[in-house]
Amino acid sequence: MKNKVYTCPSCGVSLDMNYGTSINFCPHCGCKIHISCEGEAATKKTDLRQFSASDTGVILASAVVPQDYILKGALNTQWQCDGVPFTATVQAISPDNSTVLMSSSREIFEEYLNPMQKRLARSIPGAIQSGFRDFMEPEAYLQQYAQQVLRVPVTPVAKTALPSLFGKNLPAERNALLAFFQSHCININVRIEVSNLVCDAILMKFFARLGNRNVVVLAGADWQGVEYYDANRRFFAIQNVQQPQTQTPQYIPLGHAREYGKSVDVVQWGSKRRYLMLAPAEKE
Repeated sequence: MKNKVYTCPSCGVSLDMNYGTSINFCPHCGCKIHISCEGEAATKKTDLRQFSASDTGVILASAVVPQDYILKGALNTQWQCDGVPFTATVQAISPDNSTVLMSSSREIFEEYLNPMQKRLARSIPGAIQSGFRDFMEPEAYLQQYAQQVLRVPVTPVAKTALPSLFGKNLPAERNALLAFFQSHCININVRIEVSNLVCDAILMKFFARLGNRNVVVLAGADWQGVEYYDANRRFFAIQNVQQPQTQTPQYIPLGHAREYGKSVDVVQWGSKRRYLMLAPAEKE
């Protein structure tokens, strides 16, 4: 990065600047001068690129991606549920096709624990059947996601926290999820009570064999969900309570509220966003 040559904007004297700091003072007139580097602002602007749907050109997302990466985008307009009218997926692929960066937007599923409610929900005219799906632990969810993208088996290696903006603001995300849930679960005949609400940012590492290459896969999710019950028909929820554990943790893992004596009719689960990176093992 090249530093600019400065003259004092006040007195016009050539200056021997200290480039280790962003603020300098003219030794002749005392003028305060802000120092920047050529190309710094331009680099930040040009690295932020937009992903568009390949068929419609609709802008789906923006991200900092190398300039030589090929960008792809797809918009699935088939409703998954009332809260998810579409799903957007974007990809950035290196010029040699060895590295792939990928991200997909929100998806939500529901598992009805009560058989009577399950049959009723599925029989409602216009019910979107793809929205009904048995709960999965986040580790299995991410492994399935990686295998769907690669179309080969993947082996889990490690798990850690995903350093996403979502993961850095979990209290705010919990409040946002509760508001989102309440806005999409309004029914004059049903009084919904939340038993458990979870937001977590999870990242997993996998190894896989893709063709004749060993590859490393990082798959992450802004994991979230709500366990709830119909308080107007309490007997449904009572049937779905298990003997509580001896000690309740500060945060109950999603899908496990019944184990701690909570009433649960439905587990609504999924992710606000999913991420995946694929790279050759030698570039790990």
